[in-house]
Amino acid sequence: MLSKKISIQKSFRIEANMEKDLELLSEKLNRPQNELVNAALNQLMIDNMGWFAEDYLLDLCKNFLEGSVSEIEIKITGLRLSLKDTGETIAFNYDINTKNFSEHCKNGVIVSGEIGRALIKGELKEIALKMGIDSPEIQEYLQNRFDYIYSREKNIHKFDRNKFIRQSIGEEPEDLEYKALTAVKIPFNDKEE
Repeated sequence: MLSKKISIQKSFRIEANMEKDLELLSEKLNRPQNELVNAALNQLMIDNMGWFAEDYLLDLCKNFLEGSVSEIEIKITGLRLSLKDTGETIAFNYDINTKNFSEHCKNGVIVSGEIGRALIKGELKEIALKMGIDSPEIQEYLQNRFDYIYSREKNIHKFDRNKFIRQSIGEEPEDLEYKALTAVKIPFNDKEE
């Protein structure tokens, strides 16, 4: 089932010189400025998705952190984690065993309530980072989290500046993309015949 693409309007400030160049680039590529900005944001998210790895265990433990369950146990590649809220304390145990890192924490206990849950959130972020971004589960999590980008990836076109320059000076044969980018559209008159 295809998900509906929902757009929202957001206003940002950009440097005046960049705005001029964005307008010029939009004309040169014959693409709307909005599309160019969205392509840049897509690339920014892909380049920085590693920062979201720390949220992996937070999402897995969401029900526990919200208080809808008082106990949770997670067993995945390289990690075993258990959390239990008794009402007065939160007990946690975990074992990390990956090819790059091993750690064992038995019988960790912190106070229950808002402060305890905030501390557990910090612990879960650290544990996820210790697991490493190469963990298959974290890779799958990131792929799913950024599905809104990957599902459109085939439509995201990275402009190959060096190829464009080589084609423009004749070092490389022109291809259809180059011809489309350099096509001049001059209307003969205002009326269509």
